[in-house]
Amino acid sequence: MKNYWLPVLVVSAVVSGGVSLFNIFGPQKETTESTAPSIPASAPSSAISAPSESSLPAPSSTVPANTTVSPNQTPPPLLVADSPQAAAFRAKAISGDTRAACQLGFLYLFGQGVPKNGDEAYHWFTFASQKGDLCAVGGLDLMRMLLLGDKDRGASAFKTFMKAAESGDSLAQDLVGLCYLQGVGGEKNDAKALAWFQKAADQGFPEAEEELGEGYSFGEGGFVKDDKQAAIWYQKAADQGNRDAELGLGEAYARGAGVSKNTAKAMEWYQKSADQRDAIAERHLAYAYLQGEIVPKDSAKAVEWFQKSADQGDAAAETSLGVAYESGEGIDRDPVKAAFWFQKGADQGFPGAECMLGTAYDHGDGVKQDSAQAINWFEKAAEQGYAEAQYNLGLMYSQGRGRPQDYVQAVSWYQKSADQGFPDAECALGNFYLKGIGVPKDSAKAIEWYEKAASQGSAEAQEALKQVTATTSP
Repeated sequence: MKNYWLPVLVVSAVVSGGVSLFNIFGPQKETTESTAPSIPASAPSSAISAPSESSLPAPSSTVPANTTVSPNQTPPPLLVADSPQAAAFRAKAISGDTRAACQLGFLYLFGQGVPKNGDEAYHWFTFASQKGDLCAVGGLDLMRMLLLGDKDRGASAFKTFMKAAESGDSLAQDLVGLCYLQGVGGEKNDAKALAWFQKAADQGFPEAEEELGEGYSFGEGGFVKDDKQAAIWYQKAADQGNRDAELGLGEAYARGAGVSKNTAKAMEWYQKSADQRDAIAERHLAYAYLQGEIVPKDSAKAVEWFQKSADQGDAAAETSLGVAYESGEGIDRDPVKAAFWFQKGADQGFPGAECMLGTAYDHGDGVKQDSAQAINWFEKAAEQGYAEAQYNLGLMYSQGRGRPQDYVQAVSWYQKSADQGFPDAECALGNFYLKGIGVPKDSAKAIEWYEKAASQGSAEAQEALKQVTATTSP
């Protein structure tokens, strides 16, 4: 599930695999704003009071990396770029709203709409738990399990959530559903997860409504795929301002999944989600402005949205921003910045970024030319099935750059790329079959591959096809 309870789904993996809180998302951007708190084995006995707005320092762009919140200290300041949802929860929490404080703790714990900040999470969980909020008590248990490696805390968190859920607490019901979905606390049971999501959603809890929407949309976690049901639940949650549901509803309208296709409505919901700092929605808006099919083409505005999404660590947006800097579309060309953003995306294992970074090293564009680095990044992307990288890798082997010349390897990678319909690879295979390089000479196969590439507009293949057919004609 995409919403801010998602990380609970991977708690079991954290327990068994020793993964820290700050990389449980996998390829997510690590930031200097993420801070790990010092957490005692139990909550402090002295009460934590909600700080007044006037007692908080002015918002800053960073959170000190060594900040630790004690019971008598105010938490680090809210960042100016935080989501409206986080700002609303924080305003209510400062005024003493226990549930808002608890929900704010989950936002900070898992970095949803705010930078991950364990100190903030611990502060607000403790404040809410000392006022009797069982979900906050469970939240503290999750923190201890994740950060201290205390496996028993997962079971304790589940029991606490269940106690609150059975009393009708919709947030707790949602959390219980998530625990069942991933086996947190012992039992993995999709049917029970769905039942608890339904209980929470029936009370109008937006996160549960979004989870039902996503479950029906993808047909996972015990759900039978049903686009119409997905759209219904996305709508319910989106109407309450859930940003993930807004995104899901926008995607439904864009595809015509469960609703009539309507690109204008898709943009409307993408915009609402992006206004709440959803990185995927920001990227969708960027593509819309770049392509100019739904809205008038505006490359500069596309770059603005790519930047917003990339700043949140979205690997696809980082790559697209790099492409913008590399091409100079929508922004002044800057190969160094292009390589910087390609590196960001590549560090997350995004194959498009790996391929573009390989090309930068191959050409010495924005980085020092380095064929060994180029082929290293091409290999990473090629092994993920990225057709362009497979072609580039074949070319490197064919020319003996970064690796000893090896025509058999070149053919192997060209074939993988051509099998995906990449025209340059199809043309290269045609050349190899025509000349018998790395494969037995075969004019018929050469023509076959030239035709495939020519049909996609490859001028080289079209010219080669003319010459081959002319020489082979009776």
